[in-house]
Amino acid sequence: MAGNHVTKNPAGPYLIESAPHYRKRCACLAVQRFALWPSSIVRQVVAAYHDELLRAFDSSIYLGHGK
Repeated sequence: MAGNHVTKNPAGPYLIESAPHYRKRCACLAVQRFALWPSSIVRQVVAAYHDELLRAFDSSIYLGHGK
């Protein structure tokens, strides 16, 4: 098999796991994902409310401003 040497396990630790700041970066990414989670929920709620407002303004039974 010609390409088998690419898939073998390395003699030492894996390159990514042996990086000096790998664990610190993983921890920072986890904190970042957790911190962004509430804001993504708020953005989805605002987008859904905006869609509903546009649908209400476009409907023929809306009797609000601009009759």
